[in-house]
Amino acid sequence: MKGQRPMKSNIKNILRGVGVERASPEDPTAVKLTNFIEKELTNLNGVEKCEASLSTKTIILRIDDDIISKKDLLNV
Repeated sequence: MKGQRPMKSNIKNILRGVGVERASPEDPTAVKLTNFIEKELTNLNGVEKCEASLSTKTIILRIDDDIISKKDLLNV
């Protein structure tokens, strides 16, 4: 999973900037951030689908565990 490190810092920086605790589904910034997170995670090799919610601080992934492991995902 080389080359994936910058995404980790990008997502963390964006989350800090938005203030996840203030995020609501109606907030345009939260919608953009949710879409960004879903797009970035879906682009990972082995991730088939991603659904994210900032209001509940939840990310649901459908993965192919032959391609990507839980350890790889924890490092994102």
